[in-house]
Amino acid sequence: MAEKRYQIFVSSTFSDLQEERLKIFSAIMKLNHIPAGMEFFTAVDEEQMHFIQRIIDESDYYVLVLGARYGSLDNEGISYTEREYDYAVEKGLKVIALLHADPDNIERGKTDKDEGLFKKFMAFRDKVSGNKRLVSFWRDTGELVTQFQASLIQTISLFPRTGWMRGDSLATTDMLRKVAELELENQRLREHIKGLGSTPIANDITMEAASVTNPDYFSDSEIECVSVNLKISQGNIPAEFLQFKSPYNLDDMVKFWQEALKWFQYMLQVCRFDLKISNPNQFIIENMDGDYSFYAEDGSKLSFIDMQTFRNPPANPMTDNYAHWSVPIRSNRNLNPQQSAIFTHHRFFIPPKDMTCSYQRIIYAKNILEPIHKTITIKYKIMPLELTSSETIEIIANLEKQKKFNDAGVFEYVANLLKEKDNANPEEEIGDVHIRRCQVGV
Repeated sequence: MAEKRYQIFVSSTFSDLQEERLKIFSAIMKLNHIPAGMEFFTAVDEEQMHFIQRIIDESDYYVLVLGARYGSLDNEGISYTEREYDYAVEKGLKVIALLHADPDNIERGKTDKDEGLFKKFMAFRDKVSGNKRLVSFWRDTGELVTQFQASLIQTISLFPRTGWMRGDSLATTDMLRKVAELELENQRLREHIKGLGSTPIANDITMEAASVTNPDYFSDSEIECVSVNLKISQGNIPAEFLQFKSPYNLDDMVKFWQEALKWFQYMLQVCRFDLKISNPNQFIIENMDGDYSFYAEDGSKLSFIDMQTFRNPPANPMTDNYAHWSVPIRSNRNLNPQQSAIFTHHRFFIPPKDMTCSYQRIIYAKNILEPIHKTITIKYKIMPLELTSSETIEIIANLEKQKKFNDAGVFEYVANLLKEKDNANPEEEIGDVHIRRCQVGV
């Protein structure tokens, strides 16, 4: 008897569970079965949902993996993941549900920050776990794969399905007819995706990056970002900066300068790079989106600083020159021919040492058949800087006068530091020179 293989549809949200999906796909193939899922589709919309339902119809088993995110919503406010689940249940597929055991403790970047979405997620989770279906719980990818393999073997044993077999092992008239029908259906699917009506297909997108301290230099291969390690020698706050008027007092001014020094010292360490994504085609690229990852040289995944953790610089009660955190520019998701989009405030990171990392981005769009993968090398350098408290306060005061005592002003200050260093020591590496003093860029 020829070996039977089963097609297994894997459903989950995508950006937060990419690693978990890859592990499940790998486990399916190691068991000599056939994985199916959203990796074979562009971003899901109503039209793509019909094709996904056809793939579910052709599948033997349905696997649902839940982390802590509800996913993209349709016009009725229901996530496409929940719609896939409801459709599989409606069609009578055997469902293997794999739920994260503790969604409240999943890292913030992989959860729904919107309270309404989180409530919908928990309601969906309760629906899945309360349906008396085969439900298992996991805390890490290793446990997820183990639970999945055990559940799949048990489900296949208790509820065998039609499955797939090689055509030359069972070439009956009925089998050949089914193969012909599937080939025709597959051809129609390919033609539809390829054509998308009259919409042309994009085969490439250009991605470049630039450090915020060198904003004019964009590269598609490698950039350098500089983190400034400021050491402030202890000293008294100059009397001219402690003047106050009612209703404020001396303690208010001392507190402001203490907070200002800490904020300035912290922001000097922060690196940020921005992206420029360009459309080299002669037609519009529609509904562009992307997922990203950031890796150290040893292959380990790195975490960025969540922009929401940043706070505005402290406000000087004696001035009206307060500058808020600069507002990020959110680019249009549709790119016209030969147009570029700048994604500012893209990624913040404080390197613990000089290090080289790779930024990897997967770009999707309505008229991109296969996701486009782009990688840029980021070289992080740490520059030591020594200042007295009086010198640092003077720098902050100058930034305040220019209404630049915010993130953008600090990045501009670092850019000017680098220019002065290059002019003074063009041959020296950043880490080999200590800078004593630098004028604030005006």
